[in-house]
Amino acid sequence: MYDRSRRRARRSRGGDDRGGALIWIVGGVAALAVSGLVLLLLGGAEERRDVVTVDNLALTPSYSESLLRPGRLAVEPHNGPFPGIDAAAAAALLTLPPSLPQGLDMPVVAPGGWARAEHGRLLRFALLFNSSEPVAGATLCDARAPLTGGAPDAQSFTATMALCLRGQAIAEGRVTAEAADPPTPEFVREALNELLARMLGAGGAN
Repeated sequence: MYDRSRRRARRSRGGDDRGGALIWIVGGVAALAVSGLVLLLLGGAEERRDVVTVDNLALTPSYSESLLRPGRLAVEPHNGPFPGIDAAAAAALLTLPPSLPQGLDMPVVAPGGWARAEHGRLLRFALLFNSSEPVAGATLCDARAPLTGGAPDAQSFTATMALCLRGQAIAEGRVTAEAADPPTPEFVREALNELLARMLGAGGAN
């Protein structure tokens, strides 16, 4: 009789130990799951960053840095990159890379002015934002009226640019830019000037 009671007590204590072990395992799994979720969230936050991709680059033998002189350059914008940043405001953000002549004025001009000799500029950076279809540099340079693009996106834009010698494209390229946060003029400036530098063979951030 004494021995059976002792065995029952031992079985009871063994059951308690198994229950505690089960609680410990469940608690450990839950803790690991929470830790994994935290790491996932932190990792996702770290991956949010601006993405700028430059492609479709072409530079013809007609291009020379010696063409970039005071009184020769203009910017001809079409459409705009984002709501609140129109074509003229975006065009004003263009600057030549440090390795090229500095301090050149680049007024914003209307499309087609080169053919009518309205602005007297030999060279233009023609710029089309958010085109729904690929646009050749020759089409940009020969435009006699504003070209239309798609509706602007809240976080990203595309821009096709060509350096035009009158109606001829002597350099061209395209940039696709996606902002991690609500885009600012500085984001547009960096993306456009990355395209400009790469297009003219003057380097760039990438």
